[in-house]
Amino acid sequence: MTRLKNPDSIPLLPKQFCQRIEQDWPPTAAADLLRSLNEQSPISIRLHKLKSSGSFEEEKMIPWTVLGRYLIERPSFTLDPLFHSGAYYPQEAGSMFVEWIVNQLTLPEEPILLDLCAAPGGKSTILLDFLQGKGILVSNEIIRSRSYILRDNISKWGYSNCIVTNNAVEDFNQFGSTFDCILVDAPCSGEGMFRKDPNARAEWSVENVRTCEVRQQNILSHCADLVKDGGYIIYSTCTFNRAENELQLLDFMEHNSFEAVQLEVDESWGLTKDTLGFGFYALPANMQTEGFYFAVLRKAGSTTHESSKKKVNSKKKKSREIIMETFVQLPSPHFEAYDQLEKNEFIFAFPSAQSFLAKEFLNNLTIVKWGVRLGTRMKNKLVPDHELAMNISLNEGFPRVKLSKIDALRYLKGETFSIDAPQGWVIVTHNELPLGWIKSMGNRFNNYYPKELRIRMELPDSI
Repeated sequence: MTRLKNPDSIPLLPKQFCQRIEQDWPPTAAADLLRSLNEQSPISIRLHKLKSSGSFEEEKMIPWTVLGRYLIERPSFTLDPLFHSGAYYPQEAGSMFVEWIVNQLTLPEEPILLDLCAAPGGKSTILLDFLQGKGILVSNEIIRSRSYILRDNISKWGYSNCIVTNNAVEDFNQFGSTFDCILVDAPCSGEGMFRKDPNARAEWSVENVRTCEVRQQNILSHCADLVKDGGYIIYSTCTFNRAENELQLLDFMEHNSFEAVQLEVDESWGLTKDTLGFGFYALPANMQTEGFYFAVLRKAGSTTHESSKKKVNSKKKKSREIIMETFVQLPSPHFEAYDQLEKNEFIFAFPSAQSFLAKEFLNNLTIVKWGVRLGTRMKNKLVPDHELAMNISLNEGFPRVKLSKIDALRYLKGETFSIDAPQGWVIVTHNELPLGWIKSMGNRFNNYYPKELRIRMELPDSI
């Protein structure tokens, strides 16, 4: 590892934090951990499973995931059209253990998953890759502004079977034992981010650690009744504090019918078992990660893994056909497998196999995103939505036009320029991956890339 750049501008590690690390960890491990927090962070990304672009695929692979890559240096993601197309997601390597974890669990064919503290969305994209269009992911974020960031990242990832919500954990109590697995990436004191985010050092305090403990305890207590018998809680934090990790889980299991799942890990990865044997620490002293803790709990009992599919009655089918008549420009053959509804002039679609439950969520939670937003009805005409262009199942059949890298960046910045495209709604692409919509009028076009997503920095003179 190399030392941090500009160390004089980085706040010192909090004194009380250092004292606790020296108290909780063996002397050599404590010294190594504290030293590592003043070294340079590794740079890592996770590739999209279905949006292969060729970029970064030859970089060093992260051992616990076939999709993770270490980068030698941090590129300008903002100036890479493939980042905006969802070809990859910049993500801390330790967080990618979620992919390995979920693949070890015994889940039904179409599971119902909840990512409870999901923003900005990296772990939700892992769960969506795991589902591969089956089942449902409810991706929740309690802070309203962060829920929009979550929505945008999931929309870019391109799956339809996801609902983004903006709710407190208590709001899910009405659904009872609904979920096969809940991911609780708990709000924590953030000690594992001390070298990556200098603000984490400045914000740390003993009082804040205690506040996090109370918040985690409250979240877990509500999750106990939300998980089906035989279902799972994946618990994770980015902190080294035992009180926020294994001791938190010990208290939870003493009051609820859960047991820790013993995961068999590859010793070469460098994970450190926690002091109670529940889960593992990824320590930056031993691995190319930031600090990360994870454990899996299983609820007592068993589940029959009954199919969650429900028949679509004729009334629903007729409703879907009526809405389909308005989509005269939408040629995808996959639309028949979706239920569609109109709400506040937006038209949404959700895979029919799970829409019965998805509509229950729609009617009882604060919804930020429901399936895929197809478009907006304006004067009986459809303006297609950005989510539709990014969707990996429903964007087939539309006219497309390829853009060079510089023109792709100009498009992402909201500019217009000369282009050879058929008239009407056209998806613009770079390296075969969609970026968004234009409305072509032959010799000119209107740029429909969402204003809130546009590049704001100045583009370089040459790429």
